[in-house]
Amino acid sequence: MKNFLYVILAVILFTSCNKFSAVSDFSVSLDPENTYEVNKTITFNFDGNPNYLTFYSGELGNNYKLLDRSMVDPEGLQAFIQFKVKVEDAAPDNTLKLMISDNFTGLTTKNYKADSTAIFDSEWTDLSTAAQFPIAQNGEANVNLDISQYLTKPTSIAFKYVAVPNATKKQPKWTISNLHILLESPNGDQVESLDSTRRGFVPFDFLDKITPYTNRTTEGRWNVSFPQTTMVLASTAAGLTKPSNLDWVISKPTILNQTSRDLGIVVKSMQERKTSFGYKFSKAGDYEVVFVAKNSNFENESVVVKRLTVSIK
Repeated sequence: MKNFLYVILAVILFTSCNKFSAVSDFSVSLDPENTYEVNKTITFNFDGNPNYLTFYSGELGNNYKLLDRSMVDPEGLQAFIQFKVKVEDAAPDNTLKLMISDNFTGLTTKNYKADSTAIFDSEWTDLSTAAQFPIAQNGEANVNLDISQYLTKPTSIAFKYVAVPNATKKQPKWTISNLHILLESPNGDQVESLDSTRRGFVPFDFLDKITPYTNRTTEGRWNVSFPQTTMVLASTAAGLTKPSNLDWVISKPTILNQTSRDLGIVVKSMQERKTSFGYKFSKAGDYEVVFVAKNSNFENESVVVKRLTVSIK
């Protein structure tokens, strides 16, 4: 009898915990105290308490309209590779090259002979001169380079480091950061191509046949951060006994007009209660802001979408 009562109680608890109610009373309004300027907090006030709430600012990478888009129409589209590059510890001496290929088939990441052959046999275009890398020690530059001719093609981006030992000079350190490919339509709309975290950059050391793919912070090796926002080639100390370096870091081939799925910002989950949310816009413009409110359980789902237009000066 006692066990039977426990079963009844468990069923009652399960049913009550999973009782479903549709989203019906949720609304969003702009706080009357808002100042609509760049880097000023915009506050959104809520009525209602959905289980889940997600925010889309309308900015690049956070646009509700592009939630399910995976390709951008290439007609009239332009593609730009952008990143910051810095050289330290020694003069650059043309040790770093920016390379691009639309016929490289990618690294196996497990077969040195096949991968070294594939790199050598592929057609690579050197974009270093156009990129205008820094030409002095401790120099840095922001690169913005048109690569529209590679749209719709499976394209690989690579950085090639070539340096030789010197009795008195170090082999320089290079840092690549904030790399992304920006797509711009004829009407000026912008969206990011697959972000750098999904481009699959892998180091390849031609002079290390045992562990050519290994990320290392040691001298003369590429170290790719995770997520892939930064790539660093550590400097090698001066000395004729130091090794030569021939190190690549190469992305997997991707279609340039392929895009990452735009993601929202989670404002609340089921355990929280939120009456407001603050956000700062980094650029002036008109934005369609979207809040997606959702209640769900294992067999039901109710969604309400609220849109507001925000003009930032």
